[in-house]
Amino acid sequence: MKLDHYCYLFFFFFFQAEDGIRDAQESRGLGDVYKRQYQRRVRGLGEKSMVALWMTALLALAVMASPVMGFQCVPVSAPSAFCSGLTPSKVCAAGSSVDGSVLTETQYEADKNVTCPKQPDLFTQQIYCQGPWLPCVDNQDCSKRTHKRCFPLCLNGGVAAGRTFLGAEQCAKKVAPTTFCGARVQAGEVAAPGVTDCIGLTDFQNNHGRLQYGHSPWVPEQCKGTFPLFEVPMVEFGKQPRKEFMLALADKINGFWGLEDNDDESKFVRGSNLIARRVQVKDGVIIIYVEMTQFCLTPLRQGKWQWTAAHGKATNEYCDVPGPAPLEVFRNLSDWLDSRPEEEGMMVGDFWVHQEYLGVEPEFPKECYMWEAEEEYNPPQWVWCLVSIGACLLLLSFLIVQHRWRNSIARVRNNDKLRSYQ
Repeated sequence: MKLDHYCYLFFFFFFQAEDGIRDAQESRGLGDVYKRQYQRRVRGLGEKSMVALWMTALLALAVMASPVMGFQCVPVSAPSAFCSGLTPSKVCAAGSSVDGSVLTETQYEADKNVTCPKQPDLFTQQIYCQGPWLPCVDNQDCSKRTHKRCFPLCLNGGVAAGRTFLGAEQCAKKVAPTTFCGARVQAGEVAAPGVTDCIGLTDFQNNHGRLQYGHSPWVPEQCKGTFPLFEVPMVEFGKQPRKEFMLALADKINGFWGLEDNDDESKFVRGSNLIARRVQVKDGVIIIYVEMTQFCLTPLRQGKWQWTAAHGKATNEYCDVPGPAPLEVFRNLSDWLDSRPEEEGMMVGDFWVHQEYLGVEPEFPKECYMWEAEEEYNPPQWVWCLVSIGACLLLLSFLIVQHRWRNSIARVRNNDKLRSYQ
């Protein structure tokens, strides 16, 4: 039933009840009757005015809130055969469902040149079929009640949770990237610069973690990458410059993913999940080997105990919202570096990383693997055998020395000549 129907029923019963109210007190004369009728009429008018005022306020609130309250996690109905298996099953949207039948092959061919005119082939079937929506599990995943992408995501693109987002650097043709994204702002597809109520890489990564909710204990991903520094002599790259580079790298990555305002446990931090494993010089170029470890954006949840090879024991800690995967972080850095002019490269604090410098190229990443607990060193059995034999020989030697010393003392005590010797 619509809201206006409830209002009609409310006013109907209200006035019916008002007409049926009668005082139980008996009349004390005509003047008293008129007096009571006047007081009742004034009091009734005041009460009715207050009710009308409250109802007007409630109606205004309902009208203002109706488009927001309708934004929730809804199913994608009737997905097309062209996008079968590629469209999310649930997305954040207004209404009761989203029509997936509009994602057709004909529309895909028409959208390729419009979405990415510079390189239409980059706009793949998978990117098209995933649609503009944010995947979700339930309504709490739809806290940002908008479909608009963040302006930096429009400019730079990126990769998150297995999804590729094309940026203006890749797709803008004969126009500046900011102009390209400005047109999409006017079209209502992208939020204006500086607006934070928008969908970014972190939102897709967070909701992807929710889709993988609690299937297995938390095992983070780790990746290593190399950063060759442009024109930095080794004699000037001491302890303090190394610290400054790692702090600047953490700030850059957190800025890409919108994590700069998070607590230290929920962002990349030098010394914990972002570590400079070593620094070496190759052909006169300083190379920093950086190890990056995935983190959980929410406190670990206690769940069912399971044995995992990574931990080497049973564990019951689960992560419901994994942070950015290091592989995707390195890929985003690589895409950003490739989009920059070759003579400029990528700036990290006061340092520069180029696509190639003196024949040395950065590796984003060099290798990736899943975290494993450090194994406790357990020597082979033959080592323990040698240790046992050595301990026995040492004890035997001690007993022999002690026995000889006791015999010497006894011989002196029993020999009068030795005891009288001065």
